[in-house]
Amino acid sequence: NSNAATIAELLQGQAGLHVTDLFGDGSQASFDLRGFGPSASSNTLILVDGRRLNHSADSAAADLSALDPDDIERIEILQGSAGVLYGNQAVGGVVNIIRRRVRDNQLVTGLGLSSFGGGELRANVDQIIGATLLSVTLKHEDRDNYRDHNKTERSDASIRAERQHAGFKGYIDLDVSDENYQTPGALLLNELEDDRRQSLPFYEQDYFNTESQALRIGVEKNLSAERSVTVDVTQRNSKREFIQTFRPFPGSKTSQDRETTSLNTLFRITPDTPQSFSSLVVGVDIEQTDYELRSMFGPQAIDQNIADLYFSSHWLAGLNGQFDFGVRYSDKQAEI
Repeated sequence: NSNAATIAELLQGQAGLHVTDLFGDGSQASFDLRGFGPSASSNTLILVDGRRLNHSADSAAADLSALDPDDIERIEILQGSAGVLYGNQAVGGVVNIIRRRVRDNQLVTGLGLSSFGGGELRANVDQIIGATLLSVTLKHEDRDNYRDHNKTERSDASIRAERQHAGFKGYIDLDVSDENYQTPGALLLNELEDDRRQSLPFYEQDYFNTESQALRIGVEKNLSAERSVTVDVTQRNSKREFIQTFRPFPGSKTSQDRETTSLNTLFRITPDTPQSFSSLVVGVDIEQTDYELRSMFGPQAIDQNIADLYFSSHWLAGLNGQFDFGVRYSDKQAEI
């Protein structure tokens, strides 16, 4: 009902959540819970269907531009530390974006036009095949934008498949995106007064190009009415090239490559009729990240491995109280 065009725009009106959106489309948006300021990207965890978007090896902002508000069922905002369940990136809180599930066979197409040469094409196909739910979304955006040398172009594809049978659930998610941005650069006050839409000649080579892929495969199994286990594997790759000029220093070509592989396992006990004991969660998270930055100063690389073991339980205290207890042990090894 908000008519927000992006997830970042949708969340800007939420109390207690500060959103800084560099490009205005969510691709470089920073979300701040509990006032962490410049380090917010490292302390506010962003999840999509429980899959983390934060980069653990550096403080780059999560990319939300591929998500369409029409695909969102709800967004859960947890203010306050959730470090036991999610790790050190959730010290400020968690924003979990839940995409809608396939409910019926349908084909939805859309065409959007906006000022400054903006255009958007979108198509979504949902199909139910027996016990399998399949959703395919394709999207392309092209905009000239307000400033000169500020053209943006982005293509996204998303495929989600889910199958449920006899207490078993298996799912595969694949997201691919290709984004290209021309950046117009900063203007001095006299240049702004002369023509606020201009881009000066020494910015004409500036740009941001990013290609990214994310593949997630997971299974959930109900061991009994009260016990379940989940195993989830995610592979994320991102390749970015850019030139940014900061006067009086000319820009040079810089590249950032990230490759992250994570394994998450979770065992949960939730009694149907709790007395004092409400739930128990035991999990193991393993993440391996290769990061390389190549610039005029030479290559800089980080090879990071993180292994976490955590335990969390909830106990009812009378009719109106609850006691929570949890602990997480994390072992991080990094080579720089």
